[in-house]
Amino acid sequence: MISRPLTKSLFQLALSCPTKLYYEGKTEYANAALDDPFLASLAEGGFQVGALAKCHFPEGIDLEDLSTQEALEKTQELLKRESVVIFEAAFQHGPLLVRTDILEKDGQRLTINEVKAKSFRRDTECFFNRSGSLTSGWRDYIMDIAFQKYVVSRAFPDIAIETNLTLCDKDDFSPMDGLHQLFRVVKDAADHRRVRLTAEVTSAHLHPSILAAIRADEACDRIFADAYELEGKMLDFPQYVDRLAKALQNDEKVVSPIGKKCAACEFRATQEQLAARMKCGLRECWSAQLGWTEADFLDPTVLELWNFRRKDELIAAGRAKLKDVRLSDINITVNPDGRGLSTGQRQWLQVEKVQNGDNEPWVDLAGLKAEMQTLRFPLHFIDFETSQAAIPFLQGHHPYEGIAFQFSHHIVEKDGSVRHAGEYLNTTPGS
Repeated sequence: MISRPLTKSLFQLALSCPTKLYYEGKTEYANAALDDPFLASLAEGGFQVGALAKCHFPEGIDLEDLSTQEALEKTQELLKRESVVIFEAAFQHGPLLVRTDILEKDGQRLTINEVKAKSFRRDTECFFNRSGSLTSGWRDYIMDIAFQKYVVSRAFPDIAIETNLTLCDKDDFSPMDGLHQLFRVVKDAADHRRVRLTAEVTSAHLHPSILAAIRADEACDRIFADAYELEGKMLDFPQYVDRLAKALQNDEKVVSPIGKKCAACEFRATQEQLAARMKCGLRECWSAQLGWTEADFLDPTVLELWNFRRKDELIAAGRAKLKDVRLSDINITVNPDGRGLSTGQRQWLQVEKVQNGDNEPWVDLAGLKAEMQTLRFPLHFIDFETSQAAIPFLQGHHPYEGIAFQFSHHIVEKDGSVRHAGEYLNTTPGS
């Protein structure tokens, strides 16, 4: 076995920034993704949708609990059959390794089904834009399944391979109440999340299906035909993948230009983590490319500048700090109605406050007063909470359809008195 194969999750990580391959898995580096509750909740939805997709293949053989080596051997054995469905089939080609969500074999054809909790509308959405290129919202998903197709095709070069993205179809609806509750996310002994079925899933639960299999081969072909820039060179897809795999094997840091993407870097240490002597991947990248010292990181940067689209340009020009931003860098306009701040005015206000050492908040008092004068008593304050689950709770509901399960209502009278007018909280499971 290769010590650190390039898997589909690592490939996805490298798409956001190839330098991250060096930081990933090293406990000395801070990694915000490890403790992100939002990402954890998204993952839970993905686990549930994955489990639902498997229910459409009751004959499927699940290799999820097998080690990588065991799964590789079992996959080879099962593929000797004329037809078979395998969950978490494993394929390796040199330093590349993938495990496919749902693999179908029918004679001399393999179909890779990649299951995603992302929603899709058949009549309004497409992987391609008008120019014929992949839309930005779908590109990472297509890259994921294209990488799988590439590895499987290298492992089995003499067999036809097709690909599907299995997605939540927002035009379909749950056939019955309680579909969501059948797929309970639990933690096993190793603290890994997995889905436990709370009851038997029957045909009545699956038809109509809220999942749709969308053919992705044409989109994969577009990925294979593209060129990829890495370390100042333009590479084809095989060269790009091989370079990432080599860097991972050699524990080599692939240098990627810093820019606005760094604002979302998970390898960014907090002050508390720095005090605990944890390493910061972002600081290493910026120090190497800008020559910054620790003192430089005390200054606010253009990464913090609100809704500013020229961050990459200023960083490349060596003016990454807000104190180096000039008035000419910002497009200053005035709102047509003369009220409030335009985007450019808001941005320059932020820059000015940094450059002047001004920490006082700015309030549009005139605009606020004018707005408040339009209000008519009594004032009603309503707060509510909703849930948007990939798998619906109720019959007739669509994937990600919102359900309000709590609200509270307060009323403020003209004399300033406040009363609690009403509230609702659903505490009954399944209703």
